[in-house]
Order: sequence, then structure tokens, then C-alpha cells
Amino acid sequence: MGEKRGCIIKYLSDKSDNRNSSILADRVALKLAGTEEGDEQDRQGYVLTEAGFGADMGMEKFCNIKCRISDLKPDAAVIVATTRALKMHGGGPDVTPGKAIPDVYTQENLDMLKEGCKNLAKHIENAKKFGLKVVVGINQFT
Repeated sequence: MGEKRGCIIKYLSDKSDNRNSSILADRVALKLAGTEEGDEQDRQGYVLTEAGFGADMGMEKFCNIKCRISDLKPDAAVIVATTRALKMHGGGPDVTPGKAIPDVYTQENLDMLKEGCKNLAKHIENAKKFGLKVVVGINQFT
């Protein structure tokens, strides 16, 4: 972690979105991060780009369309889940905007979390079908 490497992150504010950043934006980010052949090792960084929402739609568009057209190939996929979403996929009650969140989402419930991990496992499986390494990040609402 002590390495000094640049990182550019492209973020879409609407998490229900399945769009991808432009090919031009990715190429600019790659250039700025020093990832091109011949760049000095101490200058090389990483580029993270949003591939839309879900490994079942956003990532498929990213890999099947954008990567084929651009001839860019990702090294890995980062899948971010929340404990709340895992519980929702594990049989938790609906969350309704404007209403109090059900208590089950703020209390420990390992059975519901375990059931929800089946959905996460499917997204991991989908990413691996594209030959990608997978990194999973879990966000916890507090």
C-alpha cells in the first residue's frame, strides 16, 4: 500500500444506471495513469471505470460491446455489495422510500445474509465467465 500510484475513478451517481463511461474517457484515464507501454514503472497507476449496475447487465454490455469495440481489456472486475442489499436478496422485506427502514436491515441476521450471498455468488460467476479476476467490496450501512 505504500506505493505511489495514480488512480482515476469514474463514478455514476445514479446506481440504477447501466451506462458505461466513454471509450475516450477511458483512454484519457489510461494515458494520465501512465499505463501505456514504455511508461516508467514508478509512474504507472490504475484506472477504475464504472460498468453500470450489476454483473448481469452493466458488465455484460461493458465486456460484450465496449471492450470489443475499443479493444480494451479489463484486468479485473470489482463488485460492490451492501449488507442491506444482501439481506434484501436473502428474503428481507421491501424497502419503501419515505418509510422507516425495517429493523431487520439494522440488526444482525446471518441467515438472511447467507441467503443473499447466493445472489452475490451469481454475479461473481458471471464476471468469471468473461475471464476476469473478481474483487468483492462489502459496504455496511451504520
